[in-house]
Amino acid sequence: MEYYMLPASFLIFIPLLFLIVKQLIPKSGNLPPGPRPWPVLGNILQMGKNPHISLAKFAQIHGQLISVKLGTQLVVVASSPHSAAEILKTQDRLLSARFPPSVAPYELSVIDQHSIVFSSDLSNHWKFLRAFCRTHLFSPKAVESQAALREKKVSEMIHFLTSRKGETVKISEILFGTILNTLGNLFFSKDLCHLDYERNTSEIKRVFRKIL
Repeated sequence: MEYYMLPASFLIFIPLLFLIVKQLIPKSGNLPPGPRPWPVLGNILQMGKNPHISLAKFAQIHGQLISVKLGTQLVVVASSPHSAAEILKTQDRLLSARFPPSVAPYELSVIDQHSIVFSSDLSNHWKFLRAFCRTHLFSPKAVESQAALREKKVSEMIHFLTSRKGETVKISEILFGTILNTLGNLFFSKDLCHLDYERNTSEIKRVFRKIL
């Protein structure tokens, strides 16, 4: 009985052929219209040196909402104020492509009520929490009002480093503790850990590191 070995070039050709055929198969009619993409490359060669001008020309041909492929990445482009407002304002929850990571061991109902980052539902409550943070915690005025707190925590870090002069310290641990204490005083008006990481272990630091 004789056996024949397939050449390596043929094995490489198979996945390439698969990609080309996949590109040539007509796409779903649910996507916005757009220029016909090339296999594998998509519409990259049609974009030219001025992509904004090319997209404007595509919009004149295909309409306000178009779809283009940059390699294998599908991109939907809104080229008018009305279509942009529809995406960014009216349908923002459905089109946000938000995918919260599942790293916190709590039930979704608990997370959805108290968390912004890990919430799985873009509900009215989540939108209220996001607006509250944007207005009262992270606005330029709020950030500027916290300058004294940041200066105080940096001063405490420098004082601690001065007290350890001549000793070997882990700068990463001290910086991490300073950041945690800054956030702790911002949200809870108290330090969350001690900068002396060797003598005062902190459970909250361990939890934060585990989540990260």
